[in-house]
Amino acid sequence: METDLIKFTNKNKEIFVKIKSFLDRSNFLNNKEEFINIVLKDLKKQKEEKNIAGFLNKKSLQYQLKREIFDSKQYPFFHYNIYHKIKIEKIKILIREVIEDINYLLDLEEISTYIFPTISNFVIKKMNGVSGFLAWKNIIHIYIYPLKGWEKNFKSAFLHELAHCMQPYYSYKMNLFEHLIAEGLAEQFQRYYLKKRNPWTKAINKKKAKEIFKKLDKKLDKSMEKNYSLHMNLFFGSKEYPLWSGYSIGFYLIEDILEKEKHINWKKLLETNPSLFKKNKKIKNWFE
Repeated sequence: METDLIKFTNKNKEIFVKIKSFLDRSNFLNNKEEFINIVLKDLKKQKEEKNIAGFLNKKSLQYQLKREIFDSKQYPFFHYNIYHKIKIEKIKILIREVIEDINYLLDLEEISTYIFPTISNFVIKKMNGVSGFLAWKNIIHIYIYPLKGWEKNFKSAFLHELAHCMQPYYSYKMNLFEHLIAEGLAEQFQRYYLKKRNPWTKAINKKKAKEIFKKLDKKLDKSMEKNYSLHMNLFFGSKEYPLWSGYSIGFYLIEDILEKEKHINWKKLLETNPSLFKKNKKIKNWFE
């Protein structure tokens, strides 16, 4: 594991970004259990941590790593040597470029960023080789397979997860409507700064998005904590919902809210209770 630290100054306050990269462990990816055990051993040495990479226990972290790094269909053309091209200095440059654009919005004093390699066929084929995950309020995971253009995809994922860091309500207690708003804001946020629209925001068109949204009706009040499968099915696909429907719906909702807005106060938008967006006149037709 490689570690590093970046310091930023924001309004006379310092922001520290801790980087912990496991890309140097990619030569163990051919053995799932061995790789995960090495990660756990590396993390155990970090005595200052109050949790395990944002998780309360090893079992939860192991589940996350297996899902994001080793899905049921691993990428068939993988070779660990490709990760030697990515140095931690390159990761630092990308993170610095992102933070320097948005540090005026950040109230966080510390952000921990864990960088993992991935050979997930889903992440490589469907997500341009990069995926992100907010493990805790200020703890971000980024999973990378270095396809051509991975740098911009890294910045996109990092920006998306930083948006979640700034959403005080972002947790398993969110109901489905709040979850849609949270993801829509995160995607519009990264698009605003990178001028990049991700494929999961256009998995379905706006007309289909509204059709699905209206059918959800009372399900919009269902929390992620008690209705996890509903949330996962809407965002990651099922027999009832096309893949990434939730991301597309959220994106279109926020697109309507931001329509004709000349000056966007991202800090206010990200911190606003998402339930209040139901009262926004611009999305009234979504409920009719």
